Amino acid sequence: MRDLRGKTVLVTGAASGLGRELALCAGKEGAVLLLADIDPQGVKETSGLLRRTGVESREYVVDVSDSSQVKAVAEAVLGEFGGLDVLINNAGVFVWADFIDTTPEDWEWVMGVNLWGPILTIRAFLPGMIERGSGHIVNIASLGGLVTMPTLSAYSTAKFGLVGLTETLQHELEPLGISVTLVCPGNIRTPVIDRVVVRGYDRAKLARASFGLMPRRRRRKRPH
Repeated sequence: MRDLRGKTVLVTGAASGLGRELALCAGKEGAVLLLADIDPQGVKETSGLLRRTGVESREYVVDVSDSSQVKAVAEAVLGEFGGLDVLINNAGVFVWADFIDTTPEDWEWVMGVNLWGPILTIRAFLPGMIERGSGHIVNIASLGGLVTMPTLSAYSTAKFGLVGLTETLQHELEPLGISVTLVCPGNIRTPVIDRVVVRGYDRAKLARASFGLMPRRRRRKRPH
């Protein structure tokens, strides 16, 4: 969707970092911003930045891994705006730990936000898009959803899943007039680093070492 003027755009994880920047960019293009995040103060700050530039916005405090909360947001959006034009699934969390140190609770948290979050929001808003025959879904995955390295078992599993989900949706929804975009950023300095769960490593040292690292696919040896 190239023209965002007057379009309703929902951004998850909009309280800070990449989500905030995406919201501000969409606002500059004339969109109405619907800001979703579990952090009430952060999402309020993002809304304030938008409104100071004359951009209309709404705030929704929501845990995207909770189906009932996501459903409530979808109903509120439908009631006020009649539907959603663009859904940007950006919310994400991170655990740095070897597989053996990654707890079941870590797995539930990472999978819940990074994979189930997009699944639930898409299920909530897609029927309206299908009914109108238009819409755009943007899934923010990660370079860690294409290649991986040690300490990323939970994160990469979720992001690989999101990549697969997105590619499947591209095939299914294109004939229905709905665009689906996959974005896989590399390392970005955002406040998510402050909320990372680290097990078995020095947090500060690991954070410094990670930026600038670009994991690469291993070259497969050609058979002789």
